Amino acid sequence: MRFKGILRGRQSDPLDAWIDNAIESNIISIMRFACTLHRDIDAVRNAIELPW
Repeated sequence: MRFKGILRGRQSDPLDAWIDNAIESNIISIMRFACTLHRDIDAVRNAIELPW
């Protein structure tokens, strides 16, 4: 739900904390997703903040 809120709020500031928490969650699918986001963080930030 937090990730969905980040997307809807169009603010990428909380993204780093979400990624850190997701990686520490011990939920394999969430950890993999967070690691994938982290690999291309600039593109993810742009997708959240910029109009498409």
